[in-house]
Amino acid sequence: MATTRNSCNAPFIFIKLSYMRHNFAIGRLQADHMMNRSRWFHSLYHHGIYPYDLRMLLWFIHRRHRQLWIAAARALSRSGDGLMQVLLPSLIWLHDGTQGRHFFLLVAMAFALERPLYWVLKNTCQRKRPPEAIPSFTSVIIASDRFSFPSGHTCGAFLLATMTTMYSPALAVPMYLWASAVGVSRVVLGVHFPTDILAGALIGSSIAWLINDIAIAAPF
Repeated sequence: MATTRNSCNAPFIFIKLSYMRHNFAIGRLQADHMMNRSRWFHSLYHHGIYPYDLRMLLWFIHRRHRQLWIAAARALSRSGDGLMQVLLPSLIWLHDGTQGRHFFLLVAMAFALERPLYWVLKNTCQRKRPPEAIPSFTSVIIASDRFSFPSGHTCGAFLLATMTTMYSPALAVPMYLWASAVGVSRVVLGVHFPTDILAGALIGSSIAWLINDIAIAAPF
C-alpha cells in the first residue's frame, strides 16, 4: 500500500518541484536585472558625474562659518521631515473651505505617488551616502536609511512647493526658497551629494505637475 501511495504521489511531487525551480529561476532573473540596473547607474555616475559631485559637496563642507551653517541646516532639515507636508495643506483646508479641501486631496494624491517612486529609485540605484562613499568622511547627522539617491527631503519639499505655488502663485518665492534651503541643508549635514538634491527637486516638481494635469483633465 505504501509503495502504491508513493507511486501515486510521484507526479504531484515532480510538478511541485518543477514549480519551485521555475519560481527560483524567475527570482534569480529579477535579482540579476536589478543588479544590472544598479551597476549601470554606478558606472554612469563614477565615470561622468562623480568628480563634479564630490567637488561641490566638499565646497559646501569647507565653507567658512560652517558651524553656523550646521545650526541652520539642522532646523531646515527637520522642517522637511514631513510635518510641513501635513501641516500646510491642513491649514489651507481649514482656511479655504472647498478649494482648500481640493488642494489637500491633490497633495495627498501626489505624495501617494511620490513615496513609492522614491523608494523604488533609492533601492534600485543603491547609491552610497557620502560617509560610506568617501574615506574618512563623517556626516553631521545619521540618515534614516542607507541609500542616497534621490533626496527624499528635497523631493517632498519641492513637491509641496510646486503644489502650493499652483494653488497660490503669491506663495511661490517663500515656498521655493524653503524647498531649496531644505535641499542645501542635506548637503551641509553631509548625508547627500548635490546631484541627489537636484534629482529630488526634479522628481518632486514633476510629480506635482503631473497630478495637477490629471486633476485638470479629470476633475473630482
